[in-house]
Amino acid sequence: MKHLRKQIDASKIPKGRFCYKPIKQLTHSKIELHLHLDGAVRVSTIWEMAKRKGISIGNTTSYEEIEEIIRVKRQASLTHFLDSFALFTPTIAGDADAIERCAYELCEDQARQGCSYFETRYSPQLWTSSGAASHGLTPDKVVEAVNSGLRRGEKDFGVKARSILCCILHRPEWSDDVLRLCKKYANDGVVAIDCAAGEPENNNIFDKRIVNAFTTAKELGIHRTCHAGEIDNSSKNVAFAVNEMFAERIGHGYHILDDPEIYAKYKHKVHFEVCPYSSFFTGAVTSSANNGKHAIIQFAEDNVSFSINKDDPTIIQTTLDDEYRYLTELGLTEVHFIRSFHITITTIIEK
Repeated sequence: MKHLRKQIDASKIPKGRFCYKPIKQLTHSKIELHLHLDGAVRVSTIWEMAKRKGISIGNTTSYEEIEEIIRVKRQASLTHFLDSFALFTPTIAGDADAIERCAYELCEDQARQGCSYFETRYSPQLWTSSGAASHGLTPDKVVEAVNSGLRRGEKDFGVKARSILCCILHRPEWSDDVLRLCKKYANDGVVAIDCAAGEPENNNIFDKRIVNAFTTAKELGIHRTCHAGEIDNSSKNVAFAVNEMFAERIGHGYHILDDPEIYAKYKHKVHFEVCPYSSFFTGAVTSSANNGKHAIIQFAEDNVSFSINKDDPTIIQTTLDDEYRYLTELGLTEVHFIRSFHITITTIIEK
């Protein structure tokens, strides 16, 4: 994590052991609600699959080089951040065994970080094929592979794992199928629907096919979360997601603060899945915004419901403890942590 801290301000990172004493008094383990499966693949697995399948990742010839080329190194845009996925997704996509393995290994990684419950999200359609042969893998088979890996991981590592299926902003034609899969596998670990891979820009709105999928999901009793409020001028996306898509949780949501009226109206109507380091590297939060106060700190001071998450640890290379440490530097207090953990427990979709 030293390389990340230098990018932000190494001189301000708290020294010595971080005190988790108040957290441990509340719970012996952590909970994570916003974790992309395709953004939480072990670099060692990517390296192994690349070698086995003869897939080139840039001009890399070693594990260390792959780790370096994948890792985000500077604050940029959400688009730049998401570009990293194209480097390694082909090593996993289209391969049911590799997908099952990634889900299983994620359970082990989460257990090692002291996480007892987590929800991981992904697009079944994006993992159906790759630059290599897809072996006829369907979205259904992708979901079954993930479910199998999570079940094995739960048994072997003592964690509880659930999954969320993602509509993709720029592929709205997949939305009906995502909804179908949510319904089909509702009794096999799939707990919600999401919309990921960006959000509408320039006063556009979510495609009606995505909106319809969310509306039907509500009617079917399928839970809803939605990426919104992560880019500039996107506070209206948060309002739209809550009003028109019946979102119960918002992925990120920092830019709801851009519009005081919208913030005042919705800050206590929805749960925010915040991702501290991700908010820096995607450029979602800058030092000049909100008078220099990070949106997460504003949420905490206003008693807004939020959980603390890693988002994409393959790219950012963080643990939950790293995220907590970063938040202490931003100004989150022990009282804020305690309240967030209490709220996160009550927010779990499947208790």
